[in-house]
Amino acid sequence: KRPATTHTIYPSGSITKESVATMLDQLSEKRIVSQDTPVEKFRPDYKVNSPYKRTPPTTLRQLATHTSGLPRDANINFWSDYATGNWIFSMGSSDMKWYASKEEVLANLPFIELEYPPNSRYSYSNLGMSLLGIALERAANEPFTKYIDSHILKPLDMNNSGFMLHKKRSSRVPKGYVYISPNSNPSIAPEWEFGIGLYSGGLYSTAEDMARFLSLQFQNDAPGDAQIVSADGLRMMHIESIGWGVGWGRYPAIEHTGGHIGFYAHVMAIPKLKIGIVSLTNSNNPLSSSHPSRKIDQGILEQLKQAILTGSGSDAFDSEQIDR
Repeated sequence: KRPATTHTIYPSGSITKESVATMLDQLSEKRIVSQDTPVEKFRPDYKVNSPYKRTPPTTLRQLATHTSGLPRDANINFWSDYATGNWIFSMGSSDMKWYASKEEVLANLPFIELEYPPNSRYSYSNLGMSLLGIALERAANEPFTKYIDSHILKPLDMNNSGFMLHKKRSSRVPKGYVYISPNSNPSIAPEWEFGIGLYSGGLYSTAEDMARFLSLQFQNDAPGDAQIVSADGLRMMHIESIGWGVGWGRYPAIEHTGGHIGFYAHVMAIPKLKIGIVSLTNSNNPLSSSHPSRKIDQGILEQLKQAILTGSGSDAFDSEQIDR
């Protein structure tokens, strides 16, 4: 029952992947890696099976664009997904089993098989983005979380963002709530344990800090070290869907959603108009639907449009308009 503010800290879930994509672009611009470098160069233990003839080596770009052919998650994480479903539909009375560790997933790579030929289609993969983070930390010779903090968060003054903040700054992280139906009493979400998910979903942040990250997407020539990725690099990330989901309309938009049990997040931006929206929530339905966050963002966009057209508008968005 505490009011949320722009400084309340939430798990951003898969929006973490934007940081991994930014790390890839930074290292590419420094010529430490090439986006078309095989993953095996930095992780010789990357050995997966392919049922397709003459499959070329998996590249860093394929991991970043979800075109590698890898499954959504490592097969040893099946039990975590199964336990999550049980926890939700038992209203929080069953035990949770969290994701496997980095070491367990790497040891299990020889038992993973590509689900489709690389570059033949887009298929979202938490496993692929986690492996990208693991490869990049070795290329950078710096632990993943330390790199993200020192090369992305700090230069952008995202001082209330980081990893494991539910333990380091627990008083500022709200409880998460899960509703089985709109009329049910909520269950309090369990505290998340990340394992391999740290690389693809472990970042905590605030609305204000996430707004700073979205502002980066509009930069062409920032002073000092604030231009942590070149304008050309940003355009390439947006056009090639490196880390971002891209929607094509009159004004191309970039977006990503993220969720943990009891939390949902959504960021979207229209770079040409330099408009960005962040929504971070501490409740979600059992199917992890993004509809509440998307409805919030649509409502904000509509109010913004009316404010532009009429020259006046409300400073606050009425969240009570949004269904769970």
